[in-house]
Amino acid sequence: LHPHVVAVLDHYCWSSLGARWDEVSAAAGLNFFAAEFGNVMVAPGGNAAVAGRVVELLHRELPGDRMRTGMTVFSVVVRDDGVMVGYADADGVPHTVLAQAVALCCPKFVVKRILQDIEPERSAAIARLRYRSYLLANVLLDTEPRDSFYDLFLADADPSRATDVVTATWARPVPGRSVLTLYRGLPYDGARPALLTADAHRRIEAEFEVQIRNEIL
Repeated sequence: LHPHVVAVLDHYCWSSLGARWDEVSAAAGLNFFAAEFGNVMVAPGGNAAVAGRVVELLHRELPGDRMRTGMTVFSVVVRDDGVMVGYADADGVPHTVLAQAVALCCPKFVVKRILQDIEPERSAAIARLRYRSYLLANVLLDTEPRDSFYDLFLADADPSRATDVVTATWARPVPGRSVLTLYRGLPYDGARPALLTADAHRRIEAEFEVQIRNEIL
């Protein structure tokens, strides 16, 4: 391939898949890349609006004490009489509840830690997965972008900085206001622990701000 084509594919995989192009399967990479050349369909309000609507329906249909948010599940045990779920409430007090069934909607590396007596073959499969991180910044503007766009790929950006700018208000514009969402991939192993250091938030925020003011705006 021409070096320019290689650079485009590599930078695209960096920003969209969190990995170098030679780490991604051709099927996954081309599936993502081809979708960039089709129509964009976004629900008004984005995924948050969809989730909010689901919560409204659940509150309407379920008894008052069935919807428990802000809880941290730390144990799921499958038993003959159901599934025992252990969780901590907002004050850190542990509780248990026996359910008929459980849907674990969380990353598999979390499943490996909270699902008890997991099958060895499933645990081995989870251990083979590699996870990468993304950083995200929302920029609140008291103006509207000069040009209308949904996703702007910064082809000439430093790949260690944000590479995508999305107009978060694209599907539901607000006169005189807009929100830009910046995505910065960390497409290498070992990046996640560094995000938990004491000065990580301050340092990353400063890096975002320099790029926002000096390049993007």
